Amino acid sequence: MILERLCYDGDIKKIKEHIASMLNSIPESEFIMFSNNQFLNSILNHYNQLIAKEQISFKYSIKIKDLDETITPDICIILANALENAIEACTKSDEKTIELNIIEKNNSLFISIKNTFNPKLIKLVDDKIQTTKKDIDNHGLGLKIIDNITLSHGGNSLYIIEDNIFRLDIWINLIK
Repeated sequence: MILERLCYDGDIKKIKEHIASMLNSIPESEFIMFSNNQFLNSILNHYNQLIAKEQISFKYSIKIKDLDETITPDICIILANALENAIEACTKSDEKTIELNIIEKNNSLFISIKNTFNPKLIKLVDDKIQTTKKDIDNHGLGLKIIDNITLSHGGNSLYIIEDNIFRLDIWINLIK
């Protein structure tokens, strides 16, 4: 994934350019205003199209005001990685559901993403989720990137697995 690689390289300018190009690739008639942030809308619309293409049920609730533009690329990277993982997991599951909740409250941002998955396909090593792909050098970076970004903003991430539901909960401090 291009965004994941740009994030790993830490090139914020190219990340913003890539997100802007995503915005331009979505037909205006299909564009959903998830928030008043164009970069967040671009990411969410891009993944909304991928979710629809895979015939995955998508429920969302987004309650945010204005995100500081210095944190927006990081939030977009978190969402891109998490939604990419959720879509891939759903495509290998009999049930196909993704739920996204984003809430801004008390100078904090809470993100929760729940998705169905096939429990037989998950690989845990030392209680950490591992990629099941053969090319481990170029895959399995998403959760590490999410954890690193979350920690860099004084936040925390938690992964919960129950039956065939994977849930990622993220808390980020919006005050520098």
